[in-house]
Amino acid sequence: MTVTSDKTTHYKKVRSAMRYKTLIPLFFLLFSYSTHAINLSFLKDSNLRDFSQQERESFIKTIDAALDQTPDEKIISWSSPTSSLEGKILPMTSYETDNIVCRRVLFEINSDKRRKERLRFDICKGDEGWKITETPLSEFTRSDLDSLDRLMTDSLDNEPDGTPVSWTNPETDNSAVLVILSTREGSEPLCRDLTISIIGANNRTSDGRFTLCKKSDGEWQRNVELEKKIR
Repeated sequence: MTVTSDKTTHYKKVRSAMRYKTLIPLFFLLFSYSTHAINLSFLKDSNLRDFSQQERESFIKTIDAALDQTPDEKIISWSSPTSSLEGKILPMTSYETDNIVCRRVLFEINSDKRRKERLRFDICKGDEGWKITETPLSEFTRSDLDSLDRLMTDSLDNEPDGTPVSWTNPETDNSAVLVILSTREGSEPLCRDLTISIIGANNRTSDGRFTLCKKSDGEWQRNVELEKKIR
C-alpha cells in the first residue's frame, strides 16, 4: 500500500536511503544503557564519533522527550550547544510488542566534518525507559514489507469490515494478519480504520491500529489526526 502524508517529502528520502543499511550497533553508543553488543567497526566514519559526552546527554534527552510527547510523522530538531552537530528525530509508526509501546524512528545527524548520516530504529519503552529493541517489525525484510503493502491496498479497496486477511512469506516465516475494523460512512474522503498484527518467525507480534483515507488519485493516506481521536 502506498501510504502518504503531507509531511512525507523529507522522510521518504530518508527511508529510501536506509533500506539496505543496518546500523543498530553504532547507535548503541548514544543509548549507553543498552545491553546489546557493540560492533565498533561501524564507528570509523560515523558522525556519532564527534559527539562529546555533553552532546550525547543532550541528544538522548531530546530523543526521550520526542518519544514520550511527539506524535507520529512530526519532525523534532536538535542542535548542539557547543558545536555544529545537528540532528532530526522523526517518529514514524507507533505500535505494541510484548504489551509495551514501541515506535519506529528515523534519525538524521549532520556535521560539518562528515557526510549527513541517516539511521532507523525500533525503540520500545520498558521499566528502564526507551531502548533500541529487536521487534517482529524489525525482522521484516524489504520484500516482506512490499508484499504487506500490496495486501493492505487490496484489503482497503475490497474487503468488508471485520474480515481478517492473512499473509505469510514461506521463505522468511514472517506473517501478518490485517483486519479492517470500520469504514467511516459519509466521510469525504473515504476513511477506514484497521489493525495490523505483524508476526515474526518466533511468533512474537507487533500490533498497530491505523486510520487511512483514500485520496482522489486512489492512494491511501494515513491520517494521524483521526487516529488520535480513537485512542
